[in-house]
Amino acid sequence: MGRDCKTFRIKYPPGETWFYTFDPKNLQAVLATQFQDFQQPAARVGAFEALLGLGIFSANGPKWEHSRALLRPQFMREQIADLGLFETHVKDLFDALPGAVESGDWTPTFDMQPLLECFTMDTATEFLFGESVHNQKGDSTDTSTLFSKKEMMQFVEAFFGAEKTTARSMIYGDLFWLMHDRKFKEQCKAFITSLIWTGKYVVLDAIVADVKDPQELRSQLLNILLAGSDTISGTLGLLLASLAQYPHIFKKLRNIIIDDFGSFDRPKQITLSRLKNCSYLQWFLNEVLRVYPSVPVHSREAVRDTTLPVGGGSDGISPVFIPKGHLVAWQTQNFEALMLNASIQNDGRGANLDSTTSHSTLALEYVSDNDSPLLRLPMSQSGSCKSSTQLMDQPCRKGDCPVIGNW
Repeated sequence: MGRDCKTFRIKYPPGETWFYTFDPKNLQAVLATQFQDFQQPAARVGAFEALLGLGIFSANGPKWEHSRALLRPQFMREQIADLGLFETHVKDLFDALPGAVESGDWTPTFDMQPLLECFTMDTATEFLFGESVHNQKGDSTDTSTLFSKKEMMQFVEAFFGAEKTTARSMIYGDLFWLMHDRKFKEQCKAFITSLIWTGKYVVLDAIVADVKDPQELRSQLLNILLAGSDTISGTLGLLLASLAQYPHIFKKLRNIIIDDFGSFDRPKQITLSRLKNCSYLQWFLNEVLRVYPSVPVHSREAVRDTTLPVGGGSDGISPVFIPKGHLVAWQTQNFEALMLNASIQNDGRGANLDSTTSHSTLALEYVSDNDSPLLRLPMSQSGSCKSSTQLMDQPCRKGDCPVIGNW
């Protein structure tokens, strides 16, 4: 029997080498203590740059730090508390659903994902520019004082098309440019420029004082638009699929939401703080993100010859040499069980595990793709964890957790 291996190397043709790790100490090194030794992979930056320019998802070093410092304040709690913005587009989403043949009957079977993509595009563009593209409204009515409905749809189609080409090009690694054909390049130039200087702005207003170059402003906004539309629509789709798969959870969650927030016809006051305090809703959302993370596999490229703290040698506790240009990758889902026995101190980039955290705190906490994907599972003094297994109304005791098994 070999030892439990949490860090290993895989060689891919035609000569590319990846190091995979599932050890929290190594991830702490990549994202915190040895952060300067690693960067976003050059192939990923190249694949993203044609569409997004240089922003938080497609830059390294000082440019990445600048983007992070510029955008992070825009997502503070008080900046996203305007639930009225979402209410309008949720109503448009309901209107876009196909109606039942008879009153009170079920709707016909249909594909929900395109509707969710339109919904998140509408909310993201209004949050960013102060003017929604109203992609969910299928008619030709002009909803903007600045652009016609046709121009709005051209923007949406160009963005979705270029986004999908970018995603496919990343599969090719260093050969990403093979997918960047003339149509793709035209799509990348077809939007945003006119929106930058003429809209009723929200996020744009907040960052325009620090960014005077139109090209940089375009890049910053497109990076947020990508995060605010594509990943959220995917998560919403998986959330609805999970509710369909577990009807007992759907029934309990629905009853709790009606009790706390009222029905559609008789709503009660809904605020961001009340949503955050709805524990069962938070457990469900966190469980969806745990099982179906928006970015399940992360990687960083070594910018110089460096090491990972553990995983080498016959005993697995010696450092692992990482040559310059090689990639270190990890899967988000695998870290929950590993983090339970780790004690990683937070220095501003990573996360920590607090074995004395009260049950009243949330079970899982996530941070953005360019910070640490580590999560923490709070524990009580007695060793009982407040994990999302509470969705199943099952006890979760140290050593026997229904979700993560024996730990």
